Amino acid sequence: MYLVIFLQKSYLAVGKPKFWLVGGKTLNVVYEKKKTVQAVSDAVANLTRVGKDTVNSSQDAKLKTEMPNALNSIECAANYLEKACRIMKHDPYSQEGRDQLITGSRGILQGTTNMLLAFDQSQVRKICRDSKRILDYLAISEVIETMEDLVQYVKDLSPCLAKICKDIDGRRNDLLNPYHRDSLAQNLEQIKTLAPILICSMKIFIQINGSDNKKGAEEAIENRNYLARRMTGEIAEIVRVLEDSAVSGEEGIQQTTSTNQNHSILSVYSPLPLKGKSVADLSFQELVKKILNDRSTPIDLKLLRRAVELGEKIGEGFDAGHVQADVLSLCNELKSSFGKDPMTIRKYLSDLENKIKEAVIDQIIQDMADIVTPIKLYCDSVNETNYQSLHRKREYADIRGQSLKIFANRLSKTANIVSYFDNETQDKRRAEHLRYLGHQIQNLTPQIINAGTIKINYPDNRAAEENFENLTNQFAEGIQNIRDICDETVNLNIFLRRTEEFIRRAIQNCESIIIHRDKGSSKVIIDNAAAAARLSNRLLLTLSRESRKIPRIQNFIHGFNLLEIVLKESLGPFLENSRVIANKFICLG
Repeated sequence: MYLVIFLQKSYLAVGKPKFWLVGGKTLNVVYEKKKTVQAVSDAVANLTRVGKDTVNSSQDAKLKTEMPNALNSIECAANYLEKACRIMKHDPYSQEGRDQLITGSRGILQGTTNMLLAFDQSQVRKICRDSKRILDYLAISEVIETMEDLVQYVKDLSPCLAKICKDIDGRRNDLLNPYHRDSLAQNLEQIKTLAPILICSMKIFIQINGSDNKKGAEEAIENRNYLARRMTGEIAEIVRVLEDSAVSGEEGIQQTTSTNQNHSILSVYSPLPLKGKSVADLSFQELVKKILNDRSTPIDLKLLRRAVELGEKIGEGFDAGHVQADVLSLCNELKSSFGKDPMTIRKYLSDLENKIKEAVIDQIIQDMADIVTPIKLYCDSVNETNYQSLHRKREYADIRGQSLKIFANRLSKTANIVSYFDNETQDKRRAEHLRYLGHQIQNLTPQIINAGTIKINYPDNRAAEENFENLTNQFAEGIQNIRDICDETVNLNIFLRRTEEFIRRAIQNCESIIIHRDKGSSKVIIDNAAAAARLSNRLLLTLSRESRKIPRIQNFIHGFNLLEIVLKESLGPFLENSRVIANKFICLG
């Protein structure tokens, strides 16, 4: 690397002889050139020595094939430079000498690039081999059935896991491609989180399997296998990203070498940036903007068909009802307008966009107003001790578990809808991550219920408690990430306006029941009051987050904080009074 940087900085000095007029006479600097060439030759000698030592100590067959070729080309290029220096010592204007200089300089740059690429790819292959060893360990997690085996398993796995985590982190820091770098960071973080959770799940299985009744063994097996699959998926994804980054780096070098020698070496560590999005990569909103804004050319039917396809996909994600029917109806109208006047097509498309935008924001508001209560209620049902019987506790936990499943499924569907609707990033990372999180939450929910069942059966078992806490923490973190990403995609003004409308509607429903004294409507009052309170809290959280992004204007911050306090203080009495009124309606009933 130092040799290449040296050559990049001194390329003009070596490749283009410089002359000065001294006292009216031409003076060439062959001596300086000779010193430069000698320095390069010495650097080449050191580089080839280190390269040969690397080849001799390596067990990578591919490296043993590729590295010597690169080293030979570097040595040949150094010979060209020395030969050019000898020629130009006698004839500073020699064309042959200049050609030899240029050929030698380019040869050293190209050879060093190839050498570093060969070494870089051998390092990737080494990390991939170590990663596949971890996959082998994960594959045998199913046969560990005693504590002695588990202790040995942890002793064998831990150093391998620590090594690949360190190597992957080092590799990640070398990459300049943000997609590869961020992907490796996310996968690495997941592995570090999942490893102790997997060991904990294996421990609880061994303890249950060794008990007399073995109650909960099936749930423990499912927990263990789920976590092993999760880790396997994360490591497989790391291997894929590493191999992809190595291929991207090679392509970048080959392209850059032919166009710009001075930057060729950098491509080893910076894969080419992702190219412009294809039609398949565009989100619904991006397609609509592209069609509506480009009025100077005929409408691209490929873009239009893709927009309709995504519109139908989004529409099918909504619950069966008028919203879904309206979206799918607009998609059908748009399809039937193909070939008609462009103005008519753009009108239908604009109507579809507005309808979907409003529906998506409404779905985010309704599904994510309260993401804490469902998992909290299930945890409370599992941890509760004041039940008359274990059977009654299990029934109550089952009810809460079903509610949690419904919540997770709705959240997952909403995450998918948002991922297709809007994706402002240039490399699909946010949309892909959102779909991944939705899928993860859906798969994690049954495992939480399994862990809850184990904890109910073994309330005093510390491993069962840790296993349950680990999975619920994963769930809570996942749903929080989903909400944060969804919030980033929506238009803030529309979000705030629609949230306010939902709050007003909930309060009006309460007032209407009270005015008309509808008997038997106490539950409706409580539900609407709770919805208004949840949405108000959601509004406060959003406004608080956004206020931190704007300049610190003293009057605005003071006014905002004052209103926040007033709203927070009014929520408690509002809910309490709603309960009092609902109880009176029960008495009237």
